[in-house]
Formats: sequence, structure tokens, C-alpha cells
Amino acid sequence: MQTRQPQSVVPGANLRIRILEGRACPVILCDACGREIRNGMPGHYMYDMDCFSTENDSRISFACNQECSDRVEGQHPEVKVWGWMNLKNLLAYLATSLNVNVGDVQRSIAEWGL
Repeated sequence: MQTRQPQSVVPGANLRIRILEGRACPVILCDACGREIRNGMPGHYMYDMDCFSTENDSRISFACNQECSDRVEGQHPEVKVWGWMNLKNLLAYLATSLNVNVGDVQRSIAEWGL
């Protein structure tokens, strides 16, 4: 399956809909290089750890690998300490916060042939 690359990297616009095999599929783009993240292990999400002390929400950034993570950090010198987690963990947190049954998700994956 061939994927298209975005024409430019737009920080914060990293969750997009791509039409793949006739389906509208959400994809995550790397904040540093703009490529679609296709692997949730080297891919990760990053956030400003200051959100713990200020109780303010933090902007989320996505990186497809460590090199791009370093680039994202360099683009935001105002962030003193970065937190990060693998994207596979993001799915678990989202499922919990959205009250989504993981078994239902697994059945949908099987039914849709994903």
C-alpha cells in the first residue's frame, strides 16, 4: 500500500484522514519530518512535563523515531523537560478516557480487515 506524504509539516496538525483502499483512515504524521508514522514502537508521542506542576494542558507532538524526536525537541527550546511514551500506549490511554471496550475494537479490526 503506497502512502502519500504531506507537502509541508504543520506543527499540531498531525492527525489526518487519508483515503486508503477506499476507506477514510486516521493517520498520525511526524511533527519533524511529516511522514506517516507506521510503527508504534519507535514512534512515540511527546509532551511538556511542566503540565504536571502547572496543571495546564500540554500540546502533544509526534515523532516517528529518535532522530525526529531530537528534531522536535530542538524546535521547542521553551520546553525544559519532555515526557514521552510509545504510541501503542497512547491507544490504551485513549481507549480508557473514551470509555471504549478494547474487545469491541479488536472485533472491529477483524471485521474491517485492518
